Amino acid sequence: MAFCRDRKGENMQEEFLIGEMAELLGVSRDTLRIYEEQGILKPKRDENGFRKYTPEDLGRLIGIRCYRGSYLPMREIRRLFESSSPEVRIQVLEEQLRLEEQALLQHQKNIRRLQLARSYYRAQQEEMEPVVC
Repeated sequence: MAFCRDRKGENMQEEFLIGEMAELLGVSRDTLRIYEEQGILKPKRDENGFRKYTPEDLGRLIGIRCYRGSYLPMREIRRLFESSSPEVRIQVLEEQLRLEEQALLQHQKNIRRLQLARSYYRAQQEEMEPVVC
């Protein structure tokens, strides 16, 4: 296995097999294959057809995992990585922010409704308890 140096001058693996990359990121091999099928990751292949992931692929995968953790749909992640236009990237992220803000408002409404229902039942519970002299 070949090595290169990272920014600190320490050895860093130059290529990773699918199992190594999956373990490094804490994802399944199938997840990496799905990313490839979706067109957001394109690892090199060796003469035997084995996937060979590079440090650049690792960086891309860290970004993908970050966006997936933010519930960004795969098609939008692909748009982010395919576009070299900052305007397109900003548009994708602003749309996701708008959707997240809408979801947050809905969650806040739901919390208020649940709090109101809880207050109602607590008031009922207090009225039903017998008075002790």
